[in-house]
Amino acid sequence: MLRPSPGRDTDIPRDKRLEIALTYIYGIGRSTAREILEK
Repeated sequence: MLRPSPGRDTDIPRDKRLEIALTYIYGIGRSTAREILEK
C-alpha cells in the first residue's frame, strides 16, 4: 500500500532515471520501483 508523504506533495524528478525517480514517493524503494517498471 502506498501512502503520500505526510504533509507534503511529492515531485518526481524528470532528470533522473524512472527507477530512481519513483523512490522519491514515500513507501517506494528500489526493489518496489523495479517491480512497478516490470509490469
